[in-house]
Amino acid sequence: MKPSKLNWFARRAELNSTAARRLLASLEKNRKLNQKLLSISWPLQEFKLIQAWQQQRMSNDYADFSEQPDYQPAVNFFLQELYGDFSFIDRNQDLHKVYPVMVKLLPATMLDTLTDALTFQAHSLKLDMQMAEAKHQDQSQSSASAKMDLEHYIKINRDAVLQQHRRRQVGQVVSLGKALVKAAEHRMLLRLLKMMRLPAKSAGFGQLHEFLENGLSAFKKMPDAGYFLNTVEQRETAFIDKLY
Repeated sequence: MKPSKLNWFARRAELNSTAARRLLASLEKNRKLNQKLLSISWPLQEFKLIQAWQQQRMSNDYADFSEQPDYQPAVNFFLQELYGDFSFIDRNQDLHKVYPVMVKLLPATMLDTLTDALTFQAHSLKLDMQMAEAKHQDQSQSSASAKMDLEHYIKINRDAVLQQHRRRQVGQVVSLGKALVKAAEHRMLLRLLKMMRLPAKSAGFGQLHEFLENGLSAFKKMPDAGYFLNTVEQRETAFIDKLY
């Protein structure tokens, strides 16, 4: 084998090793949060109520994009894949089991993108859990089935979540969007993901492979991804200003 090819393989192994370490750290953080979330004594009903309210709020705020066929996949990806309900729990647990196989099959770019997504999810999950705990302790609305509205959401958010953590959440989702845009520009990555559908399913990470492919495809279809991401940043920042 020529030295240039040897150098290429060595560089790829180095990149994958670094990306793999980041991915493993993110997996561990998600695992610990998931364990707490599913513990018997934890206020799960409050958590579900908060997430349902947030889903509805964002669906309303981005209805204009949802009505446009070229932008709808990206909105669905954010709402269902990133801000979704409990689908990410099984997905992350499955990922932890097949992690060694994924590191061998996926390029470093995809491992990094997956790590960014899991990091964002862990941060968002932690904030939602803090709010659920605050709501559980709120004596004014102690019932888990109590109706959530903007006024009550603002109250428990201020009690439980620091403003800088909310702003970090916005920064993370915009950065993730930019990473997906950059990855979607590489046709070889899209082709590689399509070629890996069956191997990924056989190896046990078909759901995660679908997550990556859906994300890249959604951002590939958008006529102006920069406009969409700038709008997300502006609207979410305006919502944070309202919260505090």
